[in-house]
Amino acid sequence: MGISVFFPLSACRCGGTVSSQPSHASLQPSGWAAGAEQGDYAPATQPEGSASATQPDGSASASPSGRAAGAESGSSQPSGRAAGAEQGDYAPATRPEGSAATRPEGSADNRPEGSAARQWTPYDNLVEVDRTVHDFGDILSSDGPVSCSFSLRNISKEPVAILQVISSCGCTDVEWTREDIDPGKCGKISATYKNDAGAVPFDKALTVYVSGLKRPFVLHLRGVVHEKAKPLSELYGAARRGALGFKSDQIRVGNMEQGGLKTGSAMVANLSRRSVKVTFAGISPQLDVSIDPNPVPAGSLATLSFTVRADRKLWGTNVYTAVPVVDGVSFDPLQFTAVTKENFASMTREQRDAAPLPMFSESTFDAGFMQRGGSVDISFKFTNNGKSLLHIFKAESDSPGVSFSPLPDLAAGESGTIDLHLDTSAYSAGEYTIMLTLYTNSPTRPLVNLFIALIVK
Repeated sequence: MGISVFFPLSACRCGGTVSSQPSHASLQPSGWAAGAEQGDYAPATQPEGSASATQPDGSASASPSGRAAGAESGSSQPSGRAAGAEQGDYAPATRPEGSAATRPEGSADNRPEGSAARQWTPYDNLVEVDRTVHDFGDILSSDGPVSCSFSLRNISKEPVAILQVISSCGCTDVEWTREDIDPGKCGKISATYKNDAGAVPFDKALTVYVSGLKRPFVLHLRGVVHEKAKPLSELYGAARRGALGFKSDQIRVGNMEQGGLKTGSAMVANLSRRSVKVTFAGISPQLDVSIDPNPVPAGSLATLSFTVRADRKLWGTNVYTAVPVVDGVSFDPLQFTAVTKENFASMTREQRDAAPLPMFSESTFDAGFMQRGGSVDISFKFTNNGKSLLHIFKAESDSPGVSFSPLPDLAAGESGTIDLHLDTSAYSAGEYTIMLTLYTNSPTRPLVNLFIALIVK
């Protein structure tokens, strides 16, 4: 028997007809490119004012063959992988018996008094969605298909329409409101994951096209499917905070753009035999976080909801922190990692045509064989082939021992170099591909990836 999970629509009540479309359809409005969300995770910079939770620079040890040394636990990536594909972090686990893929009682419109309301994610001041990710958590293959729905609210002054919703594969069916959505009203996007692929984690993307939006946005369905149920202590024992257990204390938020925000959720378990009250301290200024239900009943699951707001002082990969306080006792911070890039949504065609365009003569530097503890100075030559000033907001590395010289601004037609120093003291013997990411003001190339290949002896 399948599990249906349909969320209340909070302040709005969505009516109207919902129409079905095969999820794997390749159709899309003419001239629109399907916009898969991007953002890999390099070593993080902690926002000013947040609780201290990051290691001193260079304290992480490198690991061979493409793993992002110094990056968060579980954030390894294949050698040479381009920065961009959002990832879900799922520990191998199965849902405890009786904990179907539904949210804990008291969530959404039934929230306990005093708990935080979910923040909606806006797009171009035209529409907003109640969330961008639905996490089914741990489900069983015997559960059959699982479903959820997303609410989309019109925050403009004119009617809008959901033109198309395309799933990343045929394993997910999708339906959406077909008629126009009037200002202040809501439409609905419903999705069903068939759950017929066996015991595997899944992360499925829904690309949503809305009239009036210059580009689509992406929603995600996530979860972990397993054959047999296991106790909560085994599922959520990897990261303990007193009575609370998490699959990981390093939570990936994903990508956001300047002027925007990113919302998400993760499951947390009360592993004790009594209910616990949870509050948070030392919260980064850009972060909101809450747990629902709260108090968390004994031996049950709750939803950790979070919202990160972009800050123009913070570019690229950053870590935002919150200290959980369980029944009055403080524990080590939780870390929320988000990637922020420029927002080009309001640019006109003329402005895009006149924008900067960085072009590099080489994207990979081969450092060859190096002795551990050795160092090398590296330069990447590039030219601004655009028509206006090129500015690089930030440069970062997915591995330790990389320090950048001041980043140059280039006028149209000018050439320059990205200069850096690589110190291999933190590296053990092995083969490495280090990925560098530049965040720019170019709408064509907002992220530029460069690579350093080397073998440490």
